[in-house]
Amino acid sequence: HSLRGGRMAQSEFVDVNSKDDVDDEERKLQDRLQQKRRIVLIAGPHKTGSSSIQNNMYRWMTMTKDGVDEDKYEDVGQMNHVILPSWSWPGPNIIYDVCSEDSEKEYMHGKIFYPFVEALHNCKFAHRKIADYYTCKELLDLYKFEIQYKWDKGYNLAIGTEAFDLVGSFQKDGLKIADIIQHMPTNTTLDDFTVVIKYRSPRVSHLISWYHECCMKDMSFRTFLVNEMTKFSHRGSRIIDSLLLAQKFLAFGLNVTLIDISGVHEQGYDLSNVIACDVMDVPCTDEKTIIGDNVSPEIKNVKKGGSFDFVTDEHLDKIEKIIRRRDCRFQYLRKHPKLNILYAKDIFDIFDACDDDDGISRQEMSNEIYLVGKEILSKANDS
Repeated sequence: HSLRGGRMAQSEFVDVNSKDDVDDEERKLQDRLQQKRRIVLIAGPHKTGSSSIQNNMYRWMTMTKDGVDEDKYEDVGQMNHVILPSWSWPGPNIIYDVCSEDSEKEYMHGKIFYPFVEALHNCKFAHRKIADYYTCKELLDLYKFEIQYKWDKGYNLAIGTEAFDLVGSFQKDGLKIADIIQHMPTNTTLDDFTVVIKYRSPRVSHLISWYHECCMKDMSFRTFLVNEMTKFSHRGSRIIDSLLLAQKFLAFGLNVTLIDISGVHEQGYDLSNVIACDVMDVPCTDEKTIIGDNVSPEIKNVKKGGSFDFVTDEHLDKIEKIIRRRDCRFQYLRKHPKLNILYAKDIFDIFDACDDDDGISRQEMSNEIYLVGKEILSKANDS
């Protein structure tokens, strides 16, 4: 395969009678290059609507309004018919093809950047066939080339994966922001980037959602609390630690938009639309829907179930308060000049309730939640 993932050169598709189309496309390219362009990194964390957002972004940037997938070829002028023609979700085509073999899930195209982070992080893939085809360096070269190519073609870029929350890992081999930026277009500055992070509340609902994702088939919630807390500093607590994730990107010098999901839901808006309308600044209606999109944004990967025997509302309230105290550690961020908080509702209520509480560390949060799990487990054993 060529470095561009099997995409044929544009000239191979140009019809001999399409000179006007070529000239028109060239004019539009020059117009795009003259505009101030942006790169939006949608950074998760896990269980904050990431699958739905990624799937919608992929559809908006690669599908025509009549539902034809335009990402498989580059016929001149065809991309003008996609819903967001000035934006690209720059996944290499050949990786789309290989990743499609990995799963029957229909939304896997939106997950195209998960292998990118796995290659950056520690070159360990979650049972992906892509590892049978490419070394990590080859894989990263494919991504870097495609990202640079789309930028040079004048597109704004949206790149998203919940795996970016590995930036918040306390492990020595945690994902480094510098490695992410190194694979972005060369002719950019940090001000060209906006990092989107979502904040989910009630805070305990974020933890429960992670239990649904990782462990409900194998254990009860009480066992999850006890077992996971022993390794929480590098797994579950990373996933619910949205504010630490924001702090890391801010410390690197990047602009961060933090979206309070509770405020989005209060307004009755869809989270994907909010990112497109309020962060990417695409043309939208007053109701926060993209102009020209006649399809409701899709909701993906919602899981329910599990065993909550012996777990009371009092236990959940204890965990809620513990996680909120963790958030208090970052209340100073609300005044950070590079942080924009959208739809603030629960997050400001939580900050306001902190008063003089400077919050707790991640390890302290983990230990306290672990003790709640032990309390529930003891109750179950006594019954």
